Amino acid sequence: MASTVSTDALALQRLYHWESTTPDRMVFTQPLGGGQVATYTWRQVLDQVRRMAAHLQNTGLKPGDKVAILAKNTAHWLMADWAIWVGGFVSVPLYPRWRPAPSARSWSTPKPSCSSWASWTAGTA
Repeated sequence: MASTVSTDALALQRLYHWESTTPDRMVFTQPLGGGQVATYTWRQVLDQVRRMAAHLQNTGLKPGDKVAILAKNTAHWLMADWAIWVGGFVSVPLYPRWRPAPSARSWSTPKPSCSSWASWTAGTA
């Protein structure tokens, strides 16, 4: 039996909810090495997500296009993944430790229109 999910319970709506209700709440603590960490609030995260989504849209991608993402499991991976969703695209995750067979399945037809690396947001504010 199928169940219906309320539209306000969908992933992006939950992100927008947390941004609007607790914008200054810390959501990520990312180790940087050397004992340093970066922290991100909901406001900062959604700001970066929107910037990345705008960049992807400005490249000429169309809603529904697939965007491959290859990165370590970091805060920026999640932000890049969410940016793909916000832009209306479909994320195709590629994991660095995958053997060739799973990676080949991810690249099966139709092929991603673009690839991105989560580290491209490092150092942005």
